[in-house]
Amino acid sequence: MKRLFPIMFLMCLGTVLSFAQTTASFKGMVVSGHADCIRLCEKVDDNPVKSTPTVGPVSRVAVQNDSLIVALAADNFIYSSTDGLDWHLMDFCATYGDYYGWCSLVMLAASDYDFMVVGADENGEPLAFTSVQGRIWSPRPLEYPVAGGYERLEEMPVDLLYDGEHDRYEMVLGNGDRLLLPACSHCNALVKGQ
Repeated sequence: MKRLFPIMFLMCLGTVLSFAQTTASFKGMVVSGHADCIRLCEKVDDNPVKSTPTVGPVSRVAVQNDSLIVALAADNFIYSSTDGLDWHLMDFCATYGDYYGWCSLVMLAASDYDFMVVGADENGEPLAFTSVQGRIWSPRPLEYPVAGGYERLEEMPVDLLYDGEHDRYEMVLGNGDRLLLPACSHCNALVKGQ
């Protein structure tokens, strides 16, 4: 049985954070996700230069270094493009279901060197995957150190962002805690909310 998880957004004032969203800047243009397409426009409210039909609503769009766009659509479809005109479509569960089982992807963010998607497995446990070009995805461990060992994240995050100042992804949890995910997966850290 497929589960749907709500996507919640945070507003963070006074901090340099890159939020994945449905609209992003790309090579001086605007790329945006909609209910039935991905649009590339010269300005936010302009007619699209290109409108690419999608298999369902696009929930997140992320851009990496103004050179690669990745979009997350309904039913775990991931779109990637280097120009905003031609798109590669991948059904994540059809591609990786035999390896990782079924999952529901709901969040996407981009760093300077990769992308991260976050969702839940068929038991509702959070999971994450990273990709350099949005086509080949590898699991990202969600364990963090505690006294006497490691624990695995059990709570589904409410948002995912990239902190460029500290070069790490951050999963924001409903209780205000944050799971910090730097490049080294052995360096994950859980930071308690204030």
